[in-house]
Amino acid sequence: MSAGGTDDQTLGGRTQVLARAAASDPARYEELFARVMPALQAWLALRTPRGRAPDAQDLLQEVWLRALQSFSAYDPARSFRAWIFGIAKNVLLQSLARPSLQARSATDSSAPASVVPDPHSSFGTRLARSEAIERFLARVERLDPDERALLVYCGLEEYSSAQAALRLGITPDAALKRWQTLRARLRADPDLNRIVADLFA
Repeated sequence: MSAGGTDDQTLGGRTQVLARAAASDPARYEELFARVMPALQAWLALRTPRGRAPDAQDLLQEVWLRALQSFSAYDPARSFRAWIFGIAKNVLLQSLARPSLQARSATDSSAPASVVPDPHSSFGTRLARSEAIERFLARVERLDPDERALLVYCGLEEYSSAQAALRLGITPDAALKRWQTLRARLRADPDLNRIVADLFA
């Protein structure tokens, strides 16, 4: 939840300790991915045009697979969240540029079945937080365009308030104050506070 000041200094905070261990233990990839997965789900849902194929869930599977295949090159000194969001942006851009692009499934011969999350596993249970994500997305739909943009930039992509301000054409102070106010409003909603804590960890 990078919004300037202290938040900027804690970029990817919850995943950093795990990330340092992950370089020597690729099995930790699943744990790292699970921590950022709610934010990825929400981001892909907000960024994927409705009615387009592949849909956000297909793209999430593609991000999972591509990141797993690239994990050996991951630098644990870097925020895992920032790294995987970079992969997600590439996947999304490619899907928009080539509408026929389909995410690989568990039946794809290039992707072992064990790679794709089993919906009945503990990881799959996290993947199935769809109701909470849907409530969150429905709330986001009611925000004005600038608030939605701030949520994407500062909350999900973890841009600093200065970076968000540049994209929105406002001052960094205004961006920071508006993001802090919006985040507080979302956290105060009893139906959203748990998923918001996951999204903006």
